[in-house]
Amino acid sequence: MKVIIAILLFFILISVCWPLALVMFIFLPFILLLSLFFKAFGLLLTAFVGFIFAILAIPFKLVGLA
Repeated sequence: MKVIIAILLFFILISVCWPLALVMFIFLPFILLLSLFFKAFGLLLTAFVGFIFAILAIPFKLVGLA
């Protein structure tokens, strides 16, 4: 559904202001590559926080408090 809305908005943008739509169409791959970097960074950060939390929870698990 988001894709359909995005396509409709893009065609409205083309009909209203085609130079802006052309610039957006050219820069779209760069924006997607940048978002992939942030997704990978977020995944790495989530794994790191989970690892640190697991290490900090080991003493409580050994004692039986968790």
